[in-house]
Amino acid sequence: MDEQRAAPSPAHGKARQTALAVIEALAKFGLAPTPANYSVWYAHLAGENPELSRLLDRHLASGHALTSEAMDDLWRRHCLPAGDPQMVMATSARLGSIMSEIAAQMSRAGTDTERFGGAVAKFGEGLVGAMTGPDAASALRQTVQDMLLETKRMAEQNRTLEQQLKGSTVEIDTLRASLDEMRRAAVTDGLTGVGNRKAFDAALKESTAEAAQAKHALCLVMTDVDHFKKFNDTHGHLLGDEVLKLVARVLKAGVKGRDTVARYGGEEFAVILPETSLENAWRLADQLREQLKQKKITIKSTGKDLGRVTASLGVARYRAGESLNDFIARADAALYFAKRNGRDRVCDERDLSDDVAGAAA
Repeated sequence: MDEQRAAPSPAHGKARQTALAVIEALAKFGLAPTPANYSVWYAHLAGENPELSRLLDRHLASGHALTSEAMDDLWRRHCLPAGDPQMVMATSARLGSIMSEIAAQMSRAGTDTERFGGAVAKFGEGLVGAMTGPDAASALRQTVQDMLLETKRMAEQNRTLEQQLKGSTVEIDTLRASLDEMRRAAVTDGLTGVGNRKAFDAALKESTAEAAQAKHALCLVMTDVDHFKKFNDTHGHLLGDEVLKLVARVLKAGVKGRDTVARYGGEEFAVILPETSLENAWRLADQLREQLKQKKITIKSTGKDLGRVTASLGVARYRAGESLNDFIARADAALYFAKRNGRDRVCDERDLSDDVAGAAA
């Protein structure tokens, strides 16, 4: 019985088309088919990383050459996986090997196409010779047979290349998924699913550099769950973990676009707000505070109501040229000002000057 093959899924077909488009793009810009170059272009053409695409489009629009150095920088900032170093190296090496194989396959296909073109030209000459020769019928028959044989050979080579590319695309897709998973795991908080401290540090560094260059506003919101230690001590760490997950969900659902939510540490979270004024950042922080306050904590098994979760939030605006530590410290100071003044509220850096004035009086 012949083995039945499952039809390729739409997702697989799209991945294959993207992989071939990546090969064409690398050739167009004269880039070597390295794992880094492939990863950047695949993420761009597949629409997987809007921030990477924005930076790549901006670079291309500037008219500057797309150098290996520029590609490596994009890869390190947006595609570089982390995790087990040996696994990363092995996966990247295999990806590079597959890219080399595909490049060789495409080169062979080009050679075969040139040879077929020569055969077509020879066929045309043969037709002319056959029609004018002494044994026209026999010569014509032989010329047609030769051409049919060459056409059959070319069709077989195309089928072989097609199968090779399909196999390579499937393996590339698997390897990319593995690298993507390692990268996500390395920058994701395992409990809450938002960015971890590493992701926060990288996002804040990139956001402040861009804000300084483009002269855009940038704000940082630091959030701390009120009375979290007391809740943990009273109800246990498992319920405490559920509270942290709830806070993360509310923060993530309340932001959009290029905003970044990360767990800064313990029960403290951070929200990076590019192109956002201090006033708008304060309003958003207050909305997040109110949305969180509306959530009730209930034990599912018993239906027992444990009350509501509140949080204190501090907001600061980035000042060009200041260190990241100073920026974070100012938002943190606003957060603890909110805690000292009753909790369940939002304060920003403008309150700090009032606090200093009050202390001096």
